Amino acid sequence: MQVTSHDTSERLSARVEALAAALDASGADPEAVSRLLGGAASAVLQALTLDLLHERAEPAAAKRSVVEVAVEPERAEPPREIPLAA
Repeated sequence: MQVTSHDTSERLSARVEALAAALDASGADPEAVSRLLGGAASAVLQALTLDLLHERAEPAAAKRSVVEVAVEPERAEPPREIPLAA
């Protein structure tokens, strides 16, 4: 089963909500809670952006397997030698 960006979004949102509830129940300083939740929200946005970029790159990467890339045939022409200045 492939995890979609929507699944990732739902999972991360639930975790941030759980963090907010735990911080609220802890009686932590509201300003500190605000900073922490702001950082968590920023991290979630970055994670979702990376997830979407990865999803878009997957079809292109799937065209060539790791084995194909690692075992590419030699070039048809050997690299040319470049003469050094005399």
